[in-house]
Amino acid sequence: DAKMEFSPTSIEHLKTEEVTFYCNGVSWTEDGRIICAERDGVKIRRAADLRLEKTINIPNANGVISAVQYGASLITKICTEDEYITYLGSLDDPTHHILHRTERESYEESEDDNKEEEDNEESEDDEEAEDREDDESEEEGEDYYTSHVAANENHMAIVDTVNKSLKVYSSITEEHLFDIQHTDFNKPYGVHLTHDDVLVTDLETGILYKYTLTPSPDLIWTCTGLDGAGAVTTDESGFIYVADMEGLIIHIISPSGQ
Repeated sequence: DAKMEFSPTSIEHLKTEEVTFYCNGVSWTEDGRIICAERDGVKIRRAADLRLEKTINIPNANGVISAVQYGASLITKICTEDEYITYLGSLDDPTHHILHRTERESYEESEDDNKEEEDNEESEDDEEAEDREDDESEEEGEDYYTSHVAANENHMAIVDTVNKSLKVYSSITEEHLFDIQHTDFNKPYGVHLTHDDVLVTDLETGILYKYTLTPSPDLIWTCTGLDGAGAVTTDESGFIYVADMEGLIIHIISPSGQ
């Protein structure tokens, strides 16, 4: 097999372009453009050279987490200082209305925690203090209840991390149809819709779940061992790709969950 060489021209272009680039998610439009969920809005880029075509500004957004298109519509999930909001709009009309919202849960230190920390700092050496700071940063990071959204011609799916469920809406009427809630969900994160089924990852347990997309959803199978299971998608053959946020790899899984 001949070794293939790639030139990262697109990465160089994004690094040199004078824009605020803080990309949480990326997806394709039906006409072949690229949707980037960035910190300061949704950016529509040309697929050929990634040049910016337009920006959709979302009011009160501290960051856009995920943005996907279905038909003429655009479903966008953002975070504000107090909550996560999922908007429904379009690629052409900047007007959005709220589809779903959940409050953000933030970590707050108590006075006892602060006093104990000050006492510990006096007695610990530099190495122990550094380890403690890493642990605290990790604990404060519990506020990152970010997650993805998905849509197809019939359904929209939103991961509700606070209530540990998957909310399913109609792409046609926009009404809330049903929830998928599993007792083993710990931190649901990535979601992807096929025609009849839904895939959802659990970031903490490393499990990929596949459910039937019905008001009484049945669990079809689970795939375990995917530590840090993040975003998920499929190709035309039905193979599944899961981004591993811990191992920095992509898992390729068969349509039967192997």
